[in-house]
Amino acid sequence: MSRSSRIFELFKKDARILYRDRRSLGLLLLFPAIFMLIFSLAFSQGPSSVTTYPIFLVNYDLGPKGNSTVEGIIDPVILPDQTSLGEHFLSVLVGLTYENTSTKIFDITLVDPLDPDALEDVDKDLEKQEMVALVTIPQNFTLAFFDTSLELALPIKGDPSLQYYQTTYNILSTVLNFYIDIFSEGPNIAVSIDAGLVNVEDMTIFDFMAPGIMIFAVLLNVTGIASSLVGEISEGTIDRLRLTKMKTSEMLLGISLTYLVFTFFQVIIMFLTAVLVGYSPPGNLILGILVGTFAALPVIGIGLLVASFSKTPEQAGNLGAIVSVPLSFLSGSFFPVSRGVFISDYYKDYDFGILDFIPTTHAITAMRGILQYEWSLGEIVYYLFWLVLLTVIFFALGVFIFTKKHLKAQE
Repeated sequence: MSRSSRIFELFKKDARILYRDRRSLGLLLLFPAIFMLIFSLAFSQGPSSVTTYPIFLVNYDLGPKGNSTVEGIIDPVILPDQTSLGEHFLSVLVGLTYENTSTKIFDITLVDPLDPDALEDVDKDLEKQEMVALVTIPQNFTLAFFDTSLELALPIKGDPSLQYYQTTYNILSTVLNFYIDIFSEGPNIAVSIDAGLVNVEDMTIFDFMAPGIMIFAVLLNVTGIASSLVGEISEGTIDRLRLTKMKTSEMLLGISLTYLVFTFFQVIIMFLTAVLVGYSPPGNLILGILVGTFAALPVIGIGLLVASFSKTPEQAGNLGAIVSVPLSFLSGSFFPVSRGVFISDYYKDYDFGILDFIPTTHAITAMRGILQYEWSLGEIVYYLFWLVLLTVIFFALGVFIFTKKHLKAQE
């Protein structure tokens, strides 16, 4: 029997075992779907906590044009003399507080519009998710309030994967509507999103969290993989296989293939559940499903490591939960986390942090980029590179330690 035939036979054996354990199979398949449903109900309305949102603001509505337009037209009670609407809009944002509190809504960092280096630094901070958004007051902001032929857009640049981004968007829309109500003629003003970013007007926190929830479910397979491997040892299945010409690598590849196929169906079920509750990402669903499925490979490696330090299936299941749940939070499944960057701009504009050693961090970033930002395959190559590299490292380490701890085979 050839090597590929032996691996395929092992795949069929493990698939039959998994299929016969209907309770575990149902739990692994349906739990993520139920989890997805719960999150959709809990986070379909957006954030509501009292939070001060750090934003950048650049004002191009300066100089004699903005000031002369306002002078003599606007009631000085509304605007001081020689003040453009852009400057007044900025002062309103600075002074915004939550009702019955002194807590500021925005922590505004002003950006010099004439300094291109400053704007580059802003983009880096937005990519690192250290700031919520960049608000740009355009040059014709004041003129648009008196020339009804002008249509003014207020660009709001940011990362829609941040739950605070939508809140910032909504607050700025409210302030603009306040401005529109002040002037009788009513300018034609609309809030828009910078090119290349997702329009999140109709999106919720759940839309941002859904990709992370899917990877979280994939991470939970660590418990099943580890329990299955330790169970094979305690039941003597591996000892019987070792009497044949079956190699350790072939046995582990067979188990890996089983869970890779299982994860594929698991991800599809989660996508279907999300769609049923209103999830409608603009990105490539097929590419998203493939990335979610591929995330199973490093998870299998983590499962091997967990099995290496477990003596019973129950112990493997408990240890797997202890490992997989914190990893899902540290990967950014539910909310952005500080990655602990210690190498900045080491490749193009990419940074590398401590949490980037977790393979699912890259899977979540790639999946969220595909589904929410409409990234193409070429735009996720960097994250796929690290996902593949960490998969090889975790899998090789898992095979080595598992073999040494449990099999002690000399091949």
